[in-house]
Amino acid sequence: MLRGCTLVRHRNVAVRECAACHLEALVDSMGTARLLCCKKDIMSNFLSAVSRLPQDSSQEVRWAARIFTRLFVCSSTLVRAPYSSQH
Repeated sequence: MLRGCTLVRHRNVAVRECAACHLEALVDSMGTARLLCCKKDIMSNFLSAVSRLPQDSSQEVRWAARIFTRLFVCSSTLVRAPYSSQH
């Protein structure tokens, strides 16, 4: 799924909505902490796909982008990361 990030850029709205739902299911199943600890190429592909979602014309796709943003901002891994790197 992550290798096929072109689904997020697909012309058909239904395909983009489905891709957003699959990415949301991936985050729900793996969790944000585990997803952030993935290999660099996987995380890069995931963030590339998620970064396109807020700019989409479909409200459902933009809603999924809000969910991703909320999950990653509220993640305790992101909150601790700056402090652990300074020590």
